Amino acid sequence: SDVEVSSWNHFAGFGANLGDGDSGWKAFAGFQFNRYIGAQVGIRESDEASAAFAVAAPRGSTLNEEVEVSEFSGAVTGMYPLNRELGLFAKIGAARWSVDGTATARIGGTDIPVRASQSGTNVLFGLGGRYNFNDRAVLRFEWEHYSDINIHGAGKSGDVDVFGGSLLYRF
Repeated sequence: SDVEVSSWNHFAGFGANLGDGDSGWKAFAGFQFNRYIGAQVGIRESDEASAAFAVAAPRGSTLNEEVEVSEFSGAVTGMYPLNRELGLFAKIGAARWSVDGTATARIGGTDIPVRASQSGTNVLFGLGGRYNFNDRAVLRFEWEHYSDINIHGAGKSGDVDVFGGSLLYRF
């Protein structure tokens, strides 16, 4: 999965460089009630992402940050089969997430280490497509969106978009 964090420009006075395209993994299980309705639960862990900020004042100050994100989610899914092999799906649910981070602020030549954790619950929604290789094996591509996630208690929020692909096996 690829993670893109948007809305970092809400932090006035900072110039930020965040590594878009950071990756991680997701495992999920679900149940399909009928051809059109299902439910799923999942767990996601991100690889460590890093960001570097150049702070406007005092001159030459920087903030380097590394974060790890984990999530547990549940969603209702709606499926629309296009034919026997292809289909589209949408989902809506909730995600319980936590962020563990470390940062080092360099101010006037002095390094100041900071460690923080934060968690929350947000609505998630997504869209995707699937290709059935056979009755058991499925290839899925999906986009998931998380709105207004409070980032680091800064009083600001941002959106997170996750793009991913997966192989699914039906029992």
